[in-house]
Amino acid sequence: NEQFDLGSAQGEMLHARFLAGMRHYSLAEQRIDRALELDPTLVQALNLKTLLCLKRLDYSDAYDYANRVLAIDAYDAHANYLSAQAALKLGKMYDAMDRFEVAAITSELRSPAYTRLSQIHFILGDTDLAEDYARKSLVGNSYNVTALRLLYQIRPSESLLEEIDKRAMKIGKVMDILLEVNSGK
Repeated sequence: NEQFDLGSAQGEMLHARFLAGMRHYSLAEQRIDRALELDPTLVQALNLKTLLCLKRLDYSDAYDYANRVLAIDAYDAHANYLSAQAALKLGKMYDAMDRFEVAAITSELRSPAYTRLSQIHFILGDTDLAEDYARKSLVGNSYNVTALRLLYQIRPSESLLEEIDKRAMKIGKVMDILLEVNSGK
C-alpha cells in the first residue's frame, strides 16, 4: 500500500514482528526499539518488546514493558499473560496469579493461563484449586497433556492415565501425518 509508511512506528513494529517470526530476535529487537522511539505507547510494540525480553531471559525488563502496556490497558490479555510469565520468574507469585486470571478472559489464552494457574496452585499445595483450573484448561483444549498430567498427579487413577495415553497417541498420529505431508510423500 503506497499510503503505508514502513518507517512509521507501526511499520517498524510489523517489520520487527516478521523478523521475530523468522527467529531473528536481535534484529527484531532493533526494529522494535525504533518503533518505540517513534511511539512509546504503541501497545503491540510494547507487547512484542516484552516477548523479546522473555526470549533473552530478561525477566525484569519484560515485567517493566508489560507494565507499560497495563498502564494503558489493564485488560490487555497478551500483556497480562506475558507479565505473569515474567512475574513467576521474578518470584512475584500473586502478581502472576492475578495476571493469568485476566489473561484467561480471552479464548486464545484461556487454556494456557488456566494451565499455569493450575501449576501454581499445585506447587502451593492447593490441590482442589489446582484440579479446578486443570479441568477448566481442558475445556478450551481437550488435548492439553500438561493439564491431564497435573490431574493425574493430583488424583492418580488408571482411567485418567489411559485417557492421557489415548490423547497423546492422537497427537502423535496428527504429527506423523503433518510430517508426511511436509516431506512430500
